[in-house]
Amino acid sequence: MTDLLPCPIWPDPETAEEALEQSIEKWEYLSSGRANGVPDCGLCEFHYENDENCEACPVYAVTGKEQCGGSPFDNWHRAARPGGTEFLNHPDAVAAAQKELAFLKSLRTMVSRDEEGGIWCKRCWTEDEEWMTDQPAKKGDVCEDCGDTFNGEEWAK
Repeated sequence: MTDLLPCPIWPDPETAEEALEQSIEKWEYLSSGRANGVPDCGLCEFHYENDENCEACPVYAVTGKEQCGGSPFDNWHRAARPGGTEFLNHPDAVAAAQKELAFLKSLRTMVSRDEEGGIWCKRCWTEDEEWMTDQPAKKGDVCEDCGDTFNGEEWAK
């Protein structure tokens, strides 16, 4: 077996963006095939700890389910559930972790839309605006505040 990597530990995330990046790092680690434990989820640490539910989490915004239900996490959980590094690094668990990683990376392009169709990129919108909804960005979307345009992969001037 390849040398295992130490399980990362991060400080609690202070922003939603930091929480997403920590979760992406978690799944990069679990996708390595060299995991030696399961790190905490930045999204859970931030959203569940602050809000006591999953409703503000971008995963929930896409799936409508708590605890990452409806995301590739379900398949990873089934593959890795028996526990131990032999299951964390089993090819089925690593493949499922790679799908969860891709899913989480896609959340970087989420936007908020208001009832009139206004769009805000993740850098500009505030999460306490209850009338906004998280949705995937579409090519050509323009942020109301900064004016950046989504080119299909990222926000650019």
